[in-house]
Amino acid sequence: MELVPPSPEMEALLSRQEAEYERLVRASSLPLLGMAEPAPHPRLLGEAEVSNGVVESIGLAYGDLMRPSGPLVQVHTARWHESRPSPPDLRSFLENLLDSMDDNGPVDGEPVPAHVVVNGTPRPASLLRTRRRMWAARCWHQDSDVIVVAREWELAATHLVAVPNLETFLRGRREYIRDLRANPPTMPIMERPFDVATAHRSLIDSTLARSLQLEAAARQGRPPRLRANGRKHGELWEAAVRAQMHLADQSRQDANEAVTILVNQLGRLQEKAGWFANRRLRDAAITETLLYWTGMRTELLSRPAQESWRAVWASQRTWAPDPFAHQERTSRDHDAELRRWHAELMTEQDEWLRAWSEWVRQKGY
Repeated sequence: MELVPPSPEMEALLSRQEAEYERLVRASSLPLLGMAEPAPHPRLLGEAEVSNGVVESIGLAYGDLMRPSGPLVQVHTARWHESRPSPPDLRSFLENLLDSMDDNGPVDGEPVPAHVVVNGTPRPASLLRTRRRMWAARCWHQDSDVIVVAREWELAATHLVAVPNLETFLRGRREYIRDLRANPPTMPIMERPFDVATAHRSLIDSTLARSLQLEAAARQGRPPRLRANGRKHGELWEAAVRAQMHLADQSRQDANEAVTILVNQLGRLQEKAGWFANRRLRDAAITETLLYWTGMRTELLSRPAQESWRAVWASQRTWAPDPFAHQERTSRDHDAELRRWHAELMTEQDEWLRAWSEWVRQKGY
């Protein structure tokens, strides 16, 4: 799979986002804990969660976050915002790490009492272990929640100490990202065979199932496990792009754009159109969408809806949200522009949905 370098505009946006990210983390008053020596390498700032401009949690990582094996320890210090129904449980932390390893299996069992050493003193903690020599532990430090997530590293060898300065971890993060961009992980997908007749539909089935999984997780108040099987989904996407290149005689860039457009349209129909739950109508809509966007047939009953979606998609892409735009202009101007864009987009989306409703009426199923 080829990686397209970001445009100069995207580079500038990413730089501003990273600078703001570092500013927020530096301004945090969390009583950070990290690993005492010995500890795995490299050391870097991992995940930080921000809510309404306030840092809720900061994670320090010890070990290679991209490797699926080898010692890795992540230490999260958090003050969860009161708007949360409840803080994330240990199972969700372990699921997140398993997902990064393409392991979407369940995390069984319940936490048991344990101790975590903080500044030389054992603190009461809860501990949850799972397969692949992984565990997560939680304890309380000052006024903050502390969660340690580890792989191939023993709890007995885990001693936490105060971290007075984040600069080493910020520098480690910058160096890690720079090295990843210079030497991205290899993804030998292009050599895999693909079936022109089924590649698009396999991707669509996978994408729609992932969307349902996301909705179910939201109803349960749990984060979705969409990172699991990410490589498999990437292979399905690559196969669909190659099939699109073959069927529509398109360049890779144009084929990727077409696949993106058609997959997003069907995902939006699943989200917004009640009739899409009817299997006969859903299958017919998928078939006509594939025929239209591969160019195999364009004179279709759903052609007005397909063309309407093209307008919706174009409108979506006219807005490039910059979360730090308020630094360059007033937030009032920025918010007014966003409201205008959103109103126009909703109008076009309503027209698109009406076009599909007319298609359903004419189908007469």
